[in-house]
Amino acid sequence: MCVHCGLPTQRNFGSFDTLPLVEFVPTHNIPETKVLSALRMDPPDEGMEMQSAQPKKKTTTKGPDGWNQNEEGEEQTLTFNQNDTLENDLFSQRMLEFAATQTNPEAYRPVEVDEHILKSMRWEEVFIVDMDHFGGGLQKKYYKNMSPDVAINKCENCQKFFIQDEYEFAYMDLGHCPFCKNVEKDKGVKAIYGSLADMQ
Repeated sequence: MCVHCGLPTQRNFGSFDTLPLVEFVPTHNIPETKVLSALRMDPPDEGMEMQSAQPKKKTTTKGPDGWNQNEEGEEQTLTFNQNDTLENDLFSQRMLEFAATQTNPEAYRPVEVDEHILKSMRWEEVFIVDMDHFGGGLQKKYYKNMSPDVAINKCENCQKFFIQDEYEFAYMDLGHCPFCKNVEKDKGVKAIYGSLADMQ
C-alpha cells in the first residue's frame, strides 16, 4: 500500500519495483461496451472540462522563486511548483477524493469513475486486466498509468505488468514472457526454459 495515498501498489514482475498504476472501476450502471467506447474516445483539450466546471475566474501568477500566487474570486493562495496537469486531470482529482477514504487495507475500494471521467482519459494510459481465458466469470480490472513517461507492458497471457524495456530485453533473451513463458504470436519461439513462474 502506498504510504502517501493509501492505495495498493502494483508491481513490475521483472524487478518488482512499484509501478505508477491506479486501479479504477466504472460506475455500476455503465455497460462494458460503453466503457470501452468511452475510453477509446479522444479526450477533450486539457483544461476545457475544468474551465466549464468552475464558474469562478482563476488566475495564477508564477514567481521566479518557484512560488505561484493563485487568485479565485476573493480567495488568494500560494502554491509551490503547482502541477497544472494534475489540477486539470479529472481522474487525478477523483483519485485524491477516494484516497482520503483509504484509512486501512480492509477499507480499500478502487477509484470509481463515471462516464464523464472515462471520456477524459487517454486510451494509451489505460490497462485492462482480463483473465477470462483462465476461466469464465472473472471480472475485468482497469488500471491507469499515472506517469505516462514510464512505459509499461502487460503480458497478454498472464496479465502481469512489466517495465517495457525490461520485458523486451527479457523476451529477447528467453524468447517468451519471463513470468509465464507465453510466446507472443508475432515474436516467434526460442527454446530456452525457466521463468519466474517456476519459483512459485
